[in-house]
Amino acid sequence: MAEINYGLNIAPGVMFTPYFEYIWNPDQLGRKSIIPNLNTAVQAGAMLNIQFSPAFGLPTLHRTRS
Repeated sequence: MAEINYGLNIAPGVMFTPYFEYIWNPDQLGRKSIIPNLNTAVQAGAMLNIQFSPAFGLPTLHRTRS
């Protein structure tokens, strides 16, 4: 399996993270019927991560120990 992960900062507190994965010899455990001669598989997707405090200028809460 080979996987590439990285993130792009769009704005303060907003990050776009594309996802790509290439799999050699996938196991097909979740399938009812096995596909013969399946040697590779590809997964791709994206995630938008928003941190509300920096994105909207809200105050940040800090943990303190007493």
